[in-house]
Amino acid sequence: MAGYATDINLPWHHVMMPFDKNKVLIENSVYTCAMAGCKSIWIICNDDIQPLIKSIVGDQIQDPVYRFRSFAKFASDHKKTIPIFYAPMPIRDMQRRNNIAWSAMHGCLLSNKIFGQLSTYTAPDQFFISWPYAVLDSAVFRKHRLDVQKKSMLFDCGGKNIFTGDFLPIVCNIEEVRKIKEYCYELQNPHGANQALSDLDLCELLDPLRKTEIVEVECNYNKMSNWNDYCSYFNK
Repeated sequence: MAGYATDINLPWHHVMMPFDKNKVLIENSVYTCAMAGCKSIWIICNDDIQPLIKSIVGDQIQDPVYRFRSFAKFASDHKKTIPIFYAPMPIRDMQRRNNIAWSAMHGCLLSNKIFGQLSTYTAPDQFFISWPYAVLDSAVFRKHRLDVQKKSMLFDCGGKNIFTGDFLPIVCNIEEVRKIKEYCYELQNPHGANQALSDLDLCELLDPLRKTEIVEVECNYNKMSNWNDYCSYFNK
């Protein structure tokens, strides 16, 4: 969520805007990750807003697929807890690479590094990225849980995906994350493109993923990236 400029200027962050009774945008994004089968969830946010977000989201969530197994003999024994971690953008990145795409890649690399220090077997190499600037039906992603663990995908809803300027989830592996990192460095090369990442759109930084498989989903997608989107959502 770090690195995105919005025209909603309130004492609380954009992702804390409500979209339903007692529900805010960041909660929809976190629940989507849980429904997709993530083993851990990393929220990249700056230190000034992290306490408020953590007070709403918490430090763990129950896997919704295992939470409601009413036909299991001992249903409580099947519950799985998904830890939620919070990490800020490094100061040097906030100054030179303040972009939501870069913050997502930073989260992927950070989780791979930290869990990799425990054991090479615990280092994640597959990443499901959900953006908190949209509202969608999280339950749709349940049937993609197995695919999320083994292949890269770009989710598309009605012709909308990250390359149309929309915030549909994506799945990528660690090698693709590293390629995007190197691609961003090339964009900043003073002897090359010499572009400021903060001035580029999400799709421009994720261009190395353009040939990734597109998976169609019917998830009732609604973009919530600015005030007009927010008003349009409630006017439907």
